[in-house]
Amino acid sequence: MSDVVAVKTHQPCDKCESSDALAVYNDGHTYCFSCNTYGEAREDYVSETRDFRTIKQPKPDTPWSSRNISRAVQDLYEVTASDLRVVFPYFDNDGMRIATKIRLQGKEFKTEGDFKNSVLFGSQTLGKDVGVSSDTLIVTEGEADALAAFQMVNGVSPDAQTYSKGRHSSKIVHVMSIRSGQASAERDF
Repeated sequence: MSDVVAVKTHQPCDKCESSDALAVYNDGHTYCFSCNTYGEAREDYVSETRDFRTIKQPKPDTPWSSRNISRAVQDLYEVTASDLRVVFPYFDNDGMRIATKIRLQGKEFKTEGDFKNSVLFGSQTLGKDVGVSSDTLIVTEGEADALAAFQMVNGVSPDAQTYSKGRHSSKIVHVMSIRSGQASAERDF
């Protein structure tokens, strides 16, 4: 019996009109992570992917360095990054680091540790002394988006090496991310 693997990801879904939530599998079925529906692959997908198990093509990706996330924001969120690998820490309700999500080139992800019992990405920043917190909280659908949103909304320069609560006269807006995409958002909360 062969393994069923996704052979095409980030495809458009005909059912919910998502532009990139559909995955096509080597056995001919599809799954949409936005509307949580299964279906049959269109023939053009199937014919392109029948023998895909032996060839893995890299997905187009944006190098981490071109995202201009400052060292200050990466340090605040305890993220370690290079263009080849980005490590996002995950914590439990007590603020203990219990898992990591690792993003490899080509938007490949893997998790290590007790990921299923972790809380929203970035929740540990709520306990840090970063200044007066705003009543606003932003929640994104990705760790990189959370870092970018924090940097933008709080006016942190892409060149900032350290984050200091004294630099900002306005209240700090905290930003977190759900763990695994839109389909798991309710469970994550």
